[in-house]
Amino acid sequence: MKANLIKLASPWMKIVRLPNLFTAPGDSLAGFFIASIFPQTYPATCRKATLLAIVSILLYTFGVLLNDLADRQEDAVMRPERPIPSGKISVGAASVATGFTLAIALIISHLAFPPFAWFVSILLALTITYYNFLAKHKRLQGAIAMGSCRGLNTFLGIAVLLNPNALTFQAFLTVMTPVIAVTVYIAAVTWMADQEHTTQYIGAIAIVPALACLVGWLTTAFFLMTFRYRYSTLAIIPFLIVIFLLNEVARKLYGRNVPPQKMQPSIGAYLRPLIFWQLSIVLLPENALSTIFAILLVLGWVCSRKLAKSIPQS
Repeated sequence: MKANLIKLASPWMKIVRLPNLFTAPGDSLAGFFIASIFPQTYPATCRKATLLAIVSILLYTFGVLLNDLADRQEDAVMRPERPIPSGKISVGAASVATGFTLAIALIISHLAFPPFAWFVSILLALTITYYNFLAKHKRLQGAIAMGSCRGLNTFLGIAVLLNPNALTFQAFLTVMTPVIAVTVYIAAVTWMADQEHTTQYIGAIAIVPALACLVGWLTTAFFLMTFRYRYSTLAIIPFLIVIFLLNEVARKLYGRNVPPQKMQPSIGAYLRPLIFWQLSIVLLPENALSTIFAILLVLGWVCSRKLAKSIPQS
């Protein structure tokens, strides 16, 4: 019985990239906790943060299911072992699951969050759809669209607490800085990943992820100090870790012709430090709730690394 259940679940764990689901809420929680610093926003509660994490996971699942549906003909030639072309999951079943995850995400957003956050959820879903069906095979458009997906996911966390009638311009500048930083970060990595199957020359783009983190975090801290909002210095530790890790990757790639066997692992090396970038934002508020969710993010990252040994992440 157990073996049959595992056999039945295995294609679904593969199509939803199960290891990645544990890392999906990090960006939105980063947005949520940076917004929680400001008294002009709605109160940050454990219920809101938990529902936000669930919505992020559902929207991520919607995106990867849509990806396999959009690429099913290409996968039939290039990756016939994928769940849909191999026949382990039918197009109909995948379509139902895609619609279901999107519907539940939007229903939760509509019932639990302010109207503006529901609008951001819809915009994020539309951007995911645009990436999968129109932008993915165009290098610049694909990079911008993928970066926008991660940026909008971060902004969704902000929108859950955003009170447009009370938020000051200074506070808005502060909360938007991480959104811009993660958008640029992911756009740069996506740009490099687009040509990872061929030898490519890597120039200044190699340092963009580290630069985005560096400028984004320091600008956020500068705004917080300038406007006299309190923040935790504990957040400096993961910030320094992410800068160090990204600098190490960039140093190995910058100014070189990089073959696929070196580029492909380097893309993973760019993406793995995202957990430390997320932690550096989540830990900024000085409260127990942000610490609890920071610990949960780390546990999720550990689970992701363990599951990735047996379940593909892409």
